[in-house]
Amino acid sequence: MNDRHFFAASAFTWRVDVSLEKLINRMKAEKHPFNLWLVPVDVELDYDIENYKPQIEGATWLTTINPKTK
Repeated sequence: MNDRHFFAASAFTWRVDVSLEKLINRMKAEKHPFNLWLVPVDVELDYDIENYKPQIEGATWLTTINPKTK
């Protein structure tokens, strides 16, 4: 069990993973800007997502990534 995971959301999709690198690569492949969050609970725990944000105490926004910019 992991005590944290990463959450990424664009206007088109959202994904979670315990591997930051894997998650970023999967989101970049979609070629849309996305926000990246650190979520301080196990990836298997259910929580609400509202306005493209994880709704759980302690979730921390990390950055926005735009794959189209260099």
